[in-house]
Amino acid sequence: MSESSKPKNVSRRGFVKYAAGAVGVAALAGLAYYAGTQMVPPPPPQKAVNNVHIVLYGHHDEGSWDPQLYETLMSAVTKLPETFHVTVSEGVAAEAADTTLELAAKNNDLVIASTIVYEGAVKSVAPRFPNVHFVMEQDPIGLNPKSIVKETDYPSNVIILGPGCMTNQYVIGALAAKLVGPNAKLGFIQSLDIPVTVHTGAELRLGARSVYPGMEVMREIIGDFVNPVKNRDAISFMADNGVKAVYVEQDDTSGILEAVAKGIYVIPAYKDLRALAPDNVLCSSVWNWEPGWSAILDAHAKGQWDRLRSENWYWEMTLANLGLGLGTYGNMVTDDLKSFAEKLKSDISSGAVSVPYVDTW
Repeated sequence: MSESSKPKNVSRRGFVKYAAGAVGVAALAGLAYYAGTQMVPPPPPQKAVNNVHIVLYGHHDEGSWDPQLYETLMSAVTKLPETFHVTVSEGVAAEAADTTLELAAKNNDLVIASTIVYEGAVKSVAPRFPNVHFVMEQDPIGLNPKSIVKETDYPSNVIILGPGCMTNQYVIGALAAKLVGPNAKLGFIQSLDIPVTVHTGAELRLGARSVYPGMEVMREIIGDFVNPVKNRDAISFMADNGVKAVYVEQDDTSGILEAVAKGIYVIPAYKDLRALAPDNVLCSSVWNWEPGWSAILDAHAKGQWDRLRSENWYWEMTLANLGLGLGTYGNMVTDDLKSFAEKLKSDISSGAVSVPYVDTW
């Protein structure tokens, strides 16, 4: 996003000289001049430009994780009244994060680290640039994350942005169970074999079993966030063994392709991807960073960083603030099923339904 052009300031002294010259010309021409009968308003003051740099692990136009981060950031920027100039670093490995963040901090006043993989680099670089603000993405860590991450765990110029518990997964599991019925199975394609990635599937299974206590959920661990061959093979096997809807924790669209080929429903991760296959994409497990970006960027631009951070050093994405969601429902989701899902979302947001944090299978 490039900086928009701005009108040049005209100094008051320059305006007075111009007016005096005009009076002289008018007098020579024998015309009457009445001082002060017409005032030309000064141009509006120029807005300060906030320079923002986001460091991406992947690319802003490949997959779903990085595009979702980038697109929600740009959406927030275009809706805020302040002026922002956004630049991007792409394909930054963990080993290069320290150098990349340092270079970004030298030329920007807000730097975004798009993955928890950069945590060490953020903790190293941020103290060296106390006048630069940093935002770091965080993966789910538990209920009430501000009781887990203390305000003093990170430098005062760092705000953490991410979910605490993936309650949207609970809703997705319940919705999928309602759709496929008690005799069908659900599937879970897990990326890495670590607790945080177990969590997304475990919450989905909890939701499904809140509808049908004995519902079976098949699981396959891929060992990576992108492995199209293994992913498609796993989904094909699941479909052949009674799975009617599968949640795919992968950073590509290969799972959607295989679900279409096998005639089953699919829930992609991170971004609303219904448009790719509206007859197969049941809904999406959406991570919506935009509300967080908006709050943090607005506070940064208005000089209210300290106030925001004192309240939200961990800015939690939830169903209630639209940081988590289901995206757009697929064609197979009836009005009754939509009403069921929306009520469950509302009940979770209000506290009427309590969803535990689970990260074991």
